[in-house]
Amino acid sequence: MAQNNVEVTIHSLPSTNINCIFEYFQEESWKNLTSKSFEQGEKILFSIKFNHTGQYRIRLSSDPERWGDFIVDTSKNNEPAVSIDVNYTDLKKQPLRINSSKENDAYCLLMTAYNNFSLNPDSLGRKSLNYLQREKEFFMLCEKIRTDFPGTFSGDVLTNVLGSPIAPIWKWPNPAVDSLLVYNAKHALDNLQLTNQDVFHHIGFVRKLNLHFNYFFELRITEQYIDQLMVKALADDYAASFMFKFLLDKMIQYKEENGLAYLITWYSTDCAESEMMNDATKNLLQALEKCKPGNQVEMLTLPDISGKQISMAKLVEKNKITLLLFWKSSCSHCKEFEPVLEELYKKYHPLGVEVYAIGTDKQQEAWQAELENRTPPWPSVFLSFSARKDFSKRFPVPSTPMLIAIDQNGKILRRMIMRSQLESILDEMLLEVR
Repeated sequence: MAQNNVEVTIHSLPSTNINCIFEYFQEESWKNLTSKSFEQGEKILFSIKFNHTGQYRIRLSSDPERWGDFIVDTSKNNEPAVSIDVNYTDLKKQPLRINSSKENDAYCLLMTAYNNFSLNPDSLGRKSLNYLQREKEFFMLCEKIRTDFPGTFSGDVLTNVLGSPIAPIWKWPNPAVDSLLVYNAKHALDNLQLTNQDVFHHIGFVRKLNLHFNYFFELRITEQYIDQLMVKALADDYAASFMFKFLLDKMIQYKEENGLAYLITWYSTDCAESEMMNDATKNLLQALEKCKPGNQVEMLTLPDISGKQISMAKLVEKNKITLLLFWKSSCSHCKEFEPVLEELYKKYHPLGVEVYAIGTDKQQEAWQAELENRTPPWPSVFLSFSARKDFSKRFPVPSTPMLIAIDQNGKILRRMIMRSQLESILDEMLLEVR
């Protein structure tokens, strides 16, 4: 792929010597391409290699909210050099008008409408008829852009990523909200072209998957959501690998045990054999299998802050339930969770609940400093970095804090517990182990 010249001019900058950062979107995040520092009113020339069709943006280092995006279609070999000439105030998470072309016109029309509709919808309520009416109007615009801009990435692909089929029941005088929600849930992904890898190169794709998930999660039918995505994705190795990892992360993030078990049972065999799946995901799958509810936990013996070895096995046999808490001193969520856990500990420790807190900082000094500032009522131990051989294959801890519950015999009761549900889950488990 040849280098492209990209000329950037930004007027009315509030200060000098600002970095202009070029980024592209891939799969689930923005990735850095290059950056340059420039002065007020200066014109900067970038030489950039656009490796794929997709969403690109310029962003100012001085203000993360100041960015504007555009589409590059690498399938068009005769595209002219990109010229971006904007005011500082134009950089407001909106599409940039660059080269005069059908692609640029389609993208600006589509994304301006999408941003206005989707980024601040909560004032209407996502389940209100008002919101669904705006959604229908956006889907109608997608159909119009498809017709008016054939042969463009925005018209042929992106409208199908962001838009959905329009429910026939809109023809009714007073369509029922529930009926619209059910239709949208069933058909939101109908037009997704997952065999085209370019769909993974726009942030709207991930946003759509996340919004679509909410409907199924609230009804506790995430298995249907998994089937919808995986059945479409299995037609392509790249799509299957991406979608499996996306769903795995989503089930873990929401501590959705039923969905996690379903995903692993029905789809891990196909996806785990893919060369596209990275080692971290394979290790996580191995750890999830090892710590599946009903299995025996691997017992650890680790040092506390004084260097005394604390046996997990001895702790477990003395209590009805032991919570393994994996945490880091640098984790803000761990700090938020700590006072909540302490209150629960006061209530449930007399009933036979213990905590075995395992520090997973890279540096033991950071862990020690945190414990010196506070004294938790439960045993706190440290898993040294040098002792973590194959740790990611033994315990599923993709993020912290992570809670695993085991009974008096070392049997795993829950391998993932949502912090907000801990109290009700403790009540359930105490009934189970009577």
